[in-house]
Amino acid sequence: MKHQNVRLTHGSELIGRKLKNCFGVEEIAIIPRYSWRYYDWCVEQGFDMVAWIKGADEVRAPQLNFSENIEVVLWADECKRFHRGELVPPWNEPEGCVDYIEDRIKKGKPI
Repeated sequence: MKHQNVRLTHGSELIGRKLKNCFGVEEIAIIPRYSWRYYDWCVEQGFDMVAWIKGADEVRAPQLNFSENIEVVLWADECKRFHRGELVPPWNEPEGCVDYIEDRIKKGKPI
């Protein structure tokens, strides 16, 4: 996700944190505050986010950098949790989730 021309709104300011990539090397992920909010919620639930980030980086689309991939997979995971009725954060479903889920269903992809 490219941020150069995005107007910053509450929660969209970019923040960098160090995470280990699929090679076990610390890399800085620069993603919006709202993405870190979901990441932190996952940590609070006891999810193994170190392994989760490593797995997400292992299957990263070649056109995405580390930060873009982390932002995308966090957003997609949150959308899928809302759709499947799983434990979710106490805030609203992320914007664009309905379209994302409907598109996956049309393409026969798992949710």
